[in-house]
Amino acid sequence: MTAGATLRAAIVLFWAIALAAPALAQGGFTALARYMPEGSRLAATGGGLVLELAVSQPVPWRVRLMDGPPRLV
Repeated sequence: MTAGATLRAAIVLFWAIALAAPALAQGGFTALARYMPEGSRLAATGGGLVLELAVSQPVPWRVRLMDGPPRLV
């Protein structure tokens, strides 16, 4: 293998590891999470609603408030 080919292989390996690192850090998700209705609930409280969704494995999530129309995403 030439020096140029070795360098290219090392760069490809570096980026493959760098791109896989976030998934590995989050527990190495290997499949899609499934919604489990038997463990989920929607309940009214004095100040609003509580929505709990049960899923088969941990999933990464974020919450944002958006305008036009106002909504929680």
